[in-house]
Amino acid sequence: MRQRRTECFSTVDVLEFDLLDGSASFYKCGACPSFILRDGKVYRIASRTPPVGIMENLSAERIELRLRDGDLILMTSDGAADQTDHSARPGAILAELDGASPEQVCEAVLEDAARAYGGADDVTVLAVKIRAALTLR
Repeated sequence: MRQRRTECFSTVDVLEFDLLDGSASFYKCGACPSFILRDGKVYRIASRTPPVGIMENLSAERIELRLRDGDLILMTSDGAADQTDHSARPGAILAELDGASPEQVCEAVLEDAARAYGGADDVTVLAVKIRAALTLR
């Protein structure tokens, strides 16, 4: 991307999750905030880094945390979020849907984006529910 002479950029939004110890890292570059619904409360995971390709030397911001059994993670592209405040709509929808399945959360965010923005941008939505594995003794 850096070698192109025309303007070219891309956002990066990655979640790395260790299934054994529950540690997680979000890597973000210009991406919309992600959200974690935990015990009825929504937590916003955000970065202020610009997209890849805007600046010559840029690294993604790494945000580390520990996920718990029952956490629901929501990640979206900017097509699913208010363009002036990338956190308003998906975070509010997630808060309203406490107890819903990941599929129900994705459908609600997609329907809201279609209604609010009329398909003006592509929309990507990912929701994941964390479940502790059963241990055999």
